[in-house]
This record gives sequence, structure tokens and C-alpha cells, in this order.
Amino acid sequence: MQSFGSKSDIVVSVEQCKPKAITQILSKLSQMSPLLKKSVIEACADAVLDDGIIMPAEAELLRAVSEVLDCPMPPLLSD
Repeated sequence: MQSFGSKSDIVVSVEQCKPKAITQILSKLSQMSPLLKKSVIEACADAVLDDGIIMPAEAELLRAVSEVLDCPMPPLLSD
């Protein structure tokens, strides 16, 4: 979030992560410029790599978000 200029952590509860809400958010994100989309995908990749373990579900979710945003997915390499 710091790379987007936010000084506070935004935490969303599981109850707020309904398919309709996620679809609406992804629809808004898909309207961004390619450079901003790239930043969002990189931030998502950072979240996937944060614990050093790439779970298949995390990688597939990142792949799906990349596809929806029409933005190439970065290679995921953990240490």
C-alpha cells in the first residue's frame, strides 16, 4: 500500500469478499491505465511472495486477476 501512497493498512473482512463486490472492483481496476494496472499486479505478486511460499491457489488467483486486467503476469520466483 505504501507504493500507492496509502499510509494506512486497509483490511477487508471475509464477509466483504463476495463475488459481486470483487467483480465490481475488478471492473473498476480494468479501466485504469496500463501503467497503473502493472503496479496493481506487481503489488499482488508481492503479496503472494510475502511469506516465501507460493501456494497454487495464490498463483492461480494472480493469474486470473492478470487476465481480467489484461496485464501480463510477472514471473513468480521465491527464494
